[in-house]
Amino acid sequence: MKTIFFVLIVGLYNILMAQNEYNVSNEETYRKFTNGKEVISWWSELYDGLKLSKEEKDIIYQYTYGHFVVINDKLRNAISLSSLDTQQKNMVSKLDKALSKTIIFENIQVYRYETLGFLTKLIDKNLLKDIYENGKFTDKASHILETIDYKKYKDYGFMSTTAIQNSVFQSRPIELIIKVPKYSSTMFVSLKDLAAFPTQYEFLFPRNQVITIEKYEFSSNKKRLTIYAKMTPPCYINQKCEEEKVDNLKQPKN
Repeated sequence: MKTIFFVLIVGLYNILMAQNEYNVSNEETYRKFTNGKEVISWWSELYDGLKLSKEEKDIIYQYTYGHFVVINDKLRNAISLSSLDTQQKNMVSKLDKALSKTIIFENIQVYRYETLGFLTKLIDKNLLKDIYENGKFTDKASHILETIDYKKYKDYGFMSTTAIQNSVFQSRPIELIIKVPKYSSTMFVSLKDLAAFPTQYEFLFPRNQVITIEKYEFSSNKKRLTIYAKMTPPCYINQKCEEEKVDNLKQPKN
């Protein structure tokens, strides 16, 4: 009887160990770039033969120079694409086309730095005074922000991110750390003769990306809120694709 019991215990232990090894081996990992040279080399190897037309190069340069600030602001504030003027629609169409040319083939991690305005996309703006004052997040902020856990945020504009943590907009109080799944459409635009500011190490994403907030934390001095999020994987060919329900307080009518 003792022998049978021992065999059962050993068998159960082996099953648990095998399951643990399976979970570890199947845990998703995300490439984190440590410097600009690394990400430039990685992208150059991936798309060494990429050819962009003059029109595509010009529109990317215009974006990185800041010509899309007004367009992005309108789109993010629930103004539909159809409401843009003819020139703006044309600019959006050109950038849509350029950003459809490249995808990534491994998971990566990117960063985006936001003002407090980001929170008002998901919570009532009147709560900001209870969340942040005198350059710091308040003691009440942690409790109030519990409501954003697992919420889905859709960026109706083009989304700029950086491959290198703290390389841009360091004074902004909100840091998004975004896990990007492989096969996502994106373009690394911080290349010579392509970007207005090549040292931003920017991955530019097409419109309508959805990220799910997984958790958040405050820095020890309460001056920064870091939000961890994961981008929704792309919809594959021959896969049934349904539009995700998102939690933006403002959403375009059409």
